[in-house]
Amino acid sequence: MSENNLRSEENSGLRSDGDSSRDDDLKTTSSEPVDLTIVLSGLLISLANAKHQADEVSASLAKIYSEDKILRNFTIPAFNIQEIEMDLRFAIQKVEKVTKDNVKIPRILINIDVSTLSRIRIESLTNAKLKIVPTNFRIYQSDDQQVILPG
Repeated sequence: MSENNLRSEENSGLRSDGDSSRDDDLKTTSSEPVDLTIVLSGLLISLANAKHQADEVSASLAKIYSEDKILRNFTIPAFNIQEIEMDLRFAIQKVEKVTKDNVKIPRILINIDVSTLSRIRIESLTNAKLKIVPTNFRIYQSDDQQVILPG
């Protein structure tokens, strides 16, 4: 495969905010509780990364297809995520009240370890059904400014 076909691994990660402390939050022992916010944001960031990587491959293939006499007659492989449905099972271990920007909010610590969850009766687990519907954004560029709007 040529260099243009696939992206290099060094460019594969997207960060939502450049904050590497999230990585430390995810390094837990198997039975240690995890913040539900970290789990959910990790899922969303992973989905965004997957779409980004697929878009980069499609862009690379578009260039290859446009330069090839035969391939330019084919459609470029690409996809759009319409929606994703997931079931997330976990055990709530602790709910804490934390203050952020002078507002008290709950911090939900959960256990997602498979070996721990398998020892708990299924009726005692929390089952969160997630339906994730992406929002598309477009970048509009004029001579003097750039605006990002839902697309």
